[in-house]
Amino acid sequence: MDNEEIKKDLDEGEGASPEKLPDKKNKLVWTLLSVAIAALTIWAVMAQNKDFSLATMMAEIENANPWWLLAAALSMLCYIGFEAMALLCILREFGYNMKFRKGFVYSSADIYFSAITPSATGGQPASAFFMHRDGVPTTLAAVVLLANLLMYSCSTVGVGLLSTAIAPLTITRFGLLSKILVIAGFLLQVALLVLLFLVITKEKIILTLGNGLISFLGKIKIFRNTEEKK
Repeated sequence: MDNEEIKKDLDEGEGASPEKLPDKKNKLVWTLLSVAIAALTIWAVMAQNKDFSLATMMAEIENANPWWLLAAALSMLCYIGFEAMALLCILREFGYNMKFRKGFVYSSADIYFSAITPSATGGQPASAFFMHRDGVPTTLAAVVLLANLLMYSCSTVGVGLLSTAIAPLTITRFGLLSKILVIAGFLLQVALLVLLFLVITKEKIILTLGNGLISFLGKIKIFRNTEEKK
């Protein structure tokens, strides 16, 4: 199934007609809401950590090297910008040509809400919400974010391998248990990466594996009504 067929199925299933862009009043509401969430986030961090306060944070900033602060800020903007371009590239494949500022909103919403929600659970729903407001079907937004997660996982694995190759002592100086956990985590990440790839590109393989697992669980009496489960 190519991108045009997928887009057609998604549009037919959800009736994806572009929604009107929010007016100035709605933009003002969202701006105030974002400021309020940011303020609550800072308050929550300070309330949970007695050693941290606004005064200590300002003192750290004043004593920091301004060039390193600038480099950190630029790195943050690059991180958001590159993810924005990745999301826009995927959307473009399905016929949605969004401006860069839209992608920047999707990316920053993903990163910001991931940072302030438990286990980073809020990022992708927030990003999908803003996509939906711009006329992207929710089902397509889910596909786009899943594909983006696949690329992010590839990057994580790649950076991990490169870092280990450049500075192997980072791993070799760990204790045995730590090494086992690092290797197990790496293998799990690779396994999830392969699973994500198969979910996106090899539907029949996933169905075959899923049906096979259900049949096996039925044979060992864990599942009943296996055909219904399939």
